Amino acid sequence: MATADDTYGLTEQGPCAVETGAEAQVSDHIERELGLERDALREAWEKLIDHPLFDWWQDPAQLEDDGLTAPTQERIEDAVKIACKLRDAGWPPPRRIVSDGDGGIVFEYREGSDSASLCISEDGSVEFIAFSNGSLLSRRQIR
Repeated sequence: MATADDTYGLTEQGPCAVETGAEAQVSDHIERELGLERDALREAWEKLIDHPLFDWWQDPAQLEDDGLTAPTQERIEDAVKIACKLRDAGWPPPRRIVSDGDGGIVFEYREGSDSASLCISEDGSVEFIAFSNGSLLSRRQIR
C-alpha cells in the first residue's frame, strides 16, 4: 500500500530534492526573516489550510463567481494533505495558496528575485518549479 510519502514524493526535506538547493534557500530565508518558531510556523500553516483551502472546499462557487474554474474537492483534499505533510516536516508556509484558474492549486514561495511553486494540477499531477532572477532553476514532476 502506498503511503502519502510515496503518493506525493514528499520527504523530511520537502516536496523534492533540488540539486540547486533553491527550495532550501527560500525556506531558510523565510524562516530567518520571519523569525518564526515551530509553533508559529504550524499556526501559519493552519491559517492557510483554513483560508483559502477549507473555504474553497466549503464553497467552490466563490472562485467560479470570479470567472475561475474552481478546484474539485479531490484536488483541495490533495492540497490539504500536502500542506499537512509540509507543515509536519517543519517547512515554512508558502507566501500564499492560490487557484490557478483551471481547477488547480498553487503554493507560492517568493523571496526577492527567487521564487518556487508547488503546483497541483486539475488532473492530480504535482510539480515543483523554482526560479531565480526569472531563470528556471528546477522543474520536477512529483506525481
